[in-house]
Amino acid sequence: MTSDFTVPPHTGLPHTNNYIVEINNIFYQHWLTLDKKRQTEIDNINQWCLKWKKYIKKHADEQKVFLNNNYDRLRHVFDRKHKENLETANAYHAAQQLELFNELRDACQVLQFQVARLEYCNEKMEYPKVIDIEEQEEIIQLEQTDTNTRENARRRRRHCKDNDKKTEHTSSASASSSCNSITSYSKQTNNRRTFETQSKREDDHLTSTKDASIKQVKNDDDSNDKCPICFMIFSSNMTRSNRHRHVNEHMIGDHDN
Repeated sequence: MTSDFTVPPHTGLPHTNNYIVEINNIFYQHWLTLDKKRQTEIDNINQWCLKWKKYIKKHADEQKVFLNNNYDRLRHVFDRKHKENLETANAYHAAQQLELFNELRDACQVLQFQVARLEYCNEKMEYPKVIDIEEQEEIIQLEQTDTNTRENARRRRRHCKDNDKKTEHTSSASASSSCNSITSYSKQTNNRRTFETQSKREDDHLTSTKDASIKQVKNDDDSNDKCPICFMIFSSNMTRSNRHRHVNEHMIGDHDN
């Protein structure tokens, strides 16, 4: 397996001046370094291949030995079973026991011998892989772009959720404020009605009390117009004290008698 890179660089331009010679020498040195690195990596791959070839061959040889050993152990069981059933078949033939022989034959056909089986296991293996630097950078850039896109999408979703929560909170606050305003207005209306009712009751009570007082005064005046003992009608110019004195004189007179 060869590579075009093994050929030294050659542009076909003549070495007409020192500048061209110097640039050619620089690129020639780059070529030497790169080709040496290429050959080193080729050697590493060959060494890895040889190493795993040896490992794989060694492992394969070991497994073949294990497999043969299992079949060797089985051979003893197999030969013993073979011999036992041959002897039994010969006895049935001598006794002309066809039915028993048929049963023996059926049993021999379904015999199963336990033997080793292959199982493929997964084992972590380190192996060389050539990575294209430009391709790797493109993959990293694409992954970064994809990550940024997902992050931006998450930010937009989070922003929308926050706006929805703010709108819901504002609506709830407005509804609560409206409810509180209605409740406050209702309370104010009820308080005003209660105050008006209480005021009316107090006015009615005051009016009733005033009327009762006037009536009582009138009654008192009527009772003071005549003597409660002799029923004499007092003159209008007779003072209240004289009226009381008149009444008291009756009381004193009655007491003396």
